[in-house]
Amino acid sequence: MQSVETDAKELLERGPPYKLPELKAILKYHQVKGCSSLKKTAAEAKLQEIIGRGTHAPDYGDWTDADEEKLLTLTTKPITLGDTSLGRLRTVKRMELHAAINHMSKEEREDIRNKMNAADDMEVDVEPASIVPILPNLPGESTPPTSAAQLFPDEMSDVEDDGMQVEVV
Repeated sequence: MQSVETDAKELLERGPPYKLPELKAILKYHQVKGCSSLKKTAAEAKLQEIIGRGTHAPDYGDWTDADEEKLLTLTTKPITLGDTSLGRLRTVKRMELHAAINHMSKEEREDIRNKMNAADDMEVDVEPASIVPILPNLPGESTPPTSAAQLFPDEMSDVEDDGMQVEVV
């Protein structure tokens, strides 16, 4: 940014008339968004607007050793999972789990405890489960609906309390 600042200051000291690349350099120095796509008349109007308002360009400080040290610290700092979006999501999910447990009845907590104990007793396959692609229903294709009981046999049943049959499509 140092060269942009230097170039723009020299052009402003020299004064008009400006060519289009010079106008763009001055507008870039004033941090005008989209200045690279402006035509000469629009760029001149934008510069006149800036001058008319008396707006000064932002000050650019020199790069110091302290700045270099901060940059070095940031670029060499190890990034942990907690620093990532995934880590934050995991923390939120854990907090939601604790909140859900706090609002469960004794029977619900006991059911969860039994499922956790059963999961601890299970042997885990070394090979990952097969991946089944989920394809969209294309027009003209007919696929039979899968009931919730087939997808989650121990969680849900297709029969609700009023005896009405429900299918998940």
